[in-house]
Amino acid sequence: MPESSYVPSPRVRVVSDNDYSGDPDGLVQLAHHALSTSVDLRCVIGSHLRAGDPFDSSGVTADKAAGRARTVLELAGREDVPVVAGSNVGLSDRHTPIDSAAARAIIAEAHADSPLPLYVCGGAGLTEIASAWLLDPTIASRLTVVWIGGAEHPGVDAPPGARAAEYNTAIDPIAAQVVIDDSDLVVWQIPRDAYREVLASFAEMQA
Repeated sequence: MPESSYVPSPRVRVVSDNDYSGDPDGLVQLAHHALSTSVDLRCVIGSHLRAGDPFDSSGVTADKAAGRARTVLELAGREDVPVVAGSNVGLSDRHTPIDSAAARAIIAEAHADSPLPLYVCGGAGLTEIASAWLLDPTIASRLTVVWIGGAEHPGVDAPPGARAAEYNTAIDPIAAQVVIDDSDLVVWQIPRDAYREVLASFAEMQA
C-alpha cells in the first residue's frame, strides 16, 4: 500500500512554557510539540526553577531554559518558532505581576486573530501565566491552561517519600495560588499521581 502524503493541518495553537534547564522531560515534550503537524507552536517560554535547584542552581534558570529550548528547536528544524525567557524569580505576592517578555507573549497570543483554540502548556511553575492574567485578566476567556503540576487530589495516596509540596507547585507557590484560587482561567490539571505514570530513564533519552 503506498505511503500516504497527507499531512494534517494544525488544530490548535500552543504556547509551551517549561523549565527546560531542569529535568529533561521538558525537552522531550518540546520536541513532540515542535514536530507535531497538528500543532501550531506559536511561542516557547523558558521558565525558572526554584532557587538552588539541584538541576540548575545558577540563578538565571529561565535564561538557560530559553537557550536549551532554542537548541531543541534548531535540531527539529523549527528555528521559525520564537523563544522568550521568563522571569528568573517567582511572584512576591498574589497581586503583583512580573511584567516579563514571556507574560506579554502569552497576552499577545491570547488576543491574536485566529480561529484555532489556544493552549498554554505548562510543565513547570506558573509564574508567567499568573503574571499574564494579573496584567490582563481578559485572557481567561481566550485560552486554556494545561498544567502538569499539583499534588494528588483528595482520596489519592501520595507516592512513598513524596514531599507535601509537589515539585512544580514548589517552584512558585504564589503563582499556583493565583492561577488555581484567584483567577478565572480554565485549567486542565495533570496532578502528580497522573504524570508519574509516564516514566522514562535517562538512558532511554540519551539513546
